[in-house]
Order: sequence, then structure tokens, then C-alpha cells
Amino acid sequence: MIALFLGLLLVSDDQIAQQQVQQTSVCQQGWVTEEPVKRKSLLLQCAEQTNDVGIRALAYINLGTLAFLQHDTTEAARFYDLAEATGQTVTSDPFFHAYRSATFSAVGRHEQAVTDAKHVLDFINDNPQTGTSQQIPLLEMIIEPLYKAGKVELTNSALNRYLNMPVTDWIDAINRAAVLEGISEYETAIPYAEQAYLAQPEHPAILNTKCYLLAKTNRADEGITFCEKALQILPNEAAIIHSYAFALAKNGQCLDSQNALQKARKLQPLVIAYQEQIPCDPKTD
Repeated sequence: MIALFLGLLLVSDDQIAQQQVQQTSVCQQGWVTEEPVKRKSLLLQCAEQTNDVGIRALAYINLGTLAFLQHDTTEAARFYDLAEATGQTVTSDPFFHAYRSATFSAVGRHEQAVTDAKHVLDFINDNPQTGTSQQIPLLEMIIEPLYKAGKVELTNSALNRYLNMPVTDWIDAINRAAVLEGISEYETAIPYAEQAYLAQPEHPAILNTKCYLLAKTNRADEGITFCEKALQILPNEAAIIHSYAFALAKNGQCLDSQNALQKARKLQPLVIAYQEQIPCDPKTD
């Protein structure tokens, strides 16, 4: 399983003003604090203390996005649901809808994922002046959800738009590899993964991507080393552990694969891909 390389999304003062919410002091601190642990603590306090359902929904939205950007899909889904549980119709900036689309897709809620993806596409279509630097990360989030939901026409439209945009750096390259992997275009993804690897050979997301793509293209014995290097850096990253489980299975190391898969499941119990068995034929000497 490949995870996109993402940065932390912060709600700006302008966005908050547009939503016309009156914030308590702790909520105000939560909106602007950049350190993730402190930000989470403040937003949780905000959600618990405020009597304003709009502020509570906004706090949960930000908590969901924070969890998503930290690759905690299970917690992201929980917080996004809590935002809806306030009784508010939750509509926000296109990045929120893109992140929630990816989250809902990962936990098997494909209809909801498509609804959010359409919000993103509507934003892009209604704002043709939006630059590629904003369109690229939006499209990266919604192509796989549309593909998994079987929305062929929407997938192809978003993918064509995305692939026509330039790859400007190693982050663009590794994310493009991840998007192509997500729609089963493994061979097409490999050159982008290699481009990123040449630029950042020690980055765990890139090592993970190389591991997974090599396993997907029948070179699991080569891929395992890259997963092991990635796990030395991020030993509890579920996406890397799942890639490792897949590579081990493809290499016939069935018991090791099952153990790794169980660990990924414990870390992220709602992610559908981790609940699926990985076929494995035991390696014979």
C-alpha cells in the first residue's frame, strides 16, 4: 500500500472568517497552532468545550484532516463522522473534500467518497484560474476513489487532466507513482518512483513505493530490502508494513507475511485493503 507524501493543511484566518464562527480562546489557538500534537489537543478541547455546533464541526473537520495527513485513516474517518454528527451539513474548502474522499474510499465507503470527489471536480471546473500547484494535490486525492468506485468517465477525465500537468520535483514524482499504483498502472508508475528515488534515496515513502511496485511487477525479492529500509525509519507506518507483507507473500515467505499483515490490521483496523488476505504460495528450496 502506497501513501502519498503530504504536508499539513492549516485552516487560515480568512477561511475561518468566511465561515463566520465565533471562537473561544482554545479554539482560536487550535486553528493556528502548527505543532501536530499540541494542535490535536487544543482542537479536542475546543470540540468538547464549545456550545456552538458549527465550531464543533469545524474542530472535528480539522482533527480528521490532521489524522489523515498523519496517515491515520481510521481516526480520520472517526473525526469526519463526528463532524457530521453535530447535525451540520459539512461543506468546506476543496482540500477537505479531497482528503475525506480518500479517507472514505480507503474504508470502503465508496458512494460517499465519490460525492466528495465531485465537490473537488466542481471546484476545479468552476474555477479555471486555479493554478496547477493547487489542482495537482486535489486530483491526486480523488483519482483512486473514483477508480475504485467504478466511475470510469470521471476517473479518465481527472486522470487525463492530472497527467498533462508537469512533474516539477521529487514529491510530484512519488505522488504520481502512488496515483498510478492506485489504479493498477504499475509499470507506468515505476519511472516516476525511480525519479524520486534518485533525488531522495533515504525517504521512507519512496522506499515503500519502490518495494511495493517491485513486488507488484514480480520482483519481490528486490523489493523486500526497500521495505525493510523504510521500516527502520518508520517501524509503525501501516502502509509500509502492508507493502512489506505483500512483498513477503510474493516472495513465498508466508508466515512472515501474515505476521506483518496482522500488524497493519491492528494499526489501521478500518482500512479495507488491510483486511483482505494476501495470497501466498510457500517458498520451496
